[in-house]
Amino acid sequence: EALATGRLDLAVGVKPTLPRDAITTHLFDDTFVCAVREGHPTVRRALSLETFTKVSHVLIAPRGEPGSPVDTELARLGLTRHVALRTSTFLSAPLIVASTDLVLTGPRRVLVPMAARLGLRLVAPPLELRGFSVHAAWHPRVQNEPAHAWFRGVVKRAAKAR
Repeated sequence: EALATGRLDLAVGVKPTLPRDAITTHLFDDTFVCAVREGHPTVRRALSLETFTKVSHVLIAPRGEPGSPVDTELARLGLTRHVALRTSTFLSAPLIVASTDLVLTGPRRVLVPMAARLGLRLVAPPLELRGFSVHAAWHPRVQNEPAHAWFRGVVKRAAKAR
């Protein structure tokens, strides 16, 4: 609706969350990685599935809803995890993990640049998680507007530069 009314010029997200009537372009592909603070009392070099299901987690939930690809895969295996905290933003979660014993499973592209600055250790998730593609979307009425085309180009170049 925000794209259709012009309140938003561009939306960025995974394709299933973007409006079906929008025009989209692929920006980049990403995978998941787990983050813990250096000195985490339970998670050492690797993260076992047993430990993963016993520790408390922070969940990035942009729309405020429970569940995630992690929870879907755990359910497939007949397992669950304890989500102690949900946050709606990708940038607050690493800050929370840096000062707690919570575990975060999040986008590699977000966590790798923040890890050293925040004292986070990144480890592989202990379960198979599919990667994902991030797309930009816009309303068809702005498809041929030069300023909008320029802006889309800037966003696409910035996404590819990493």
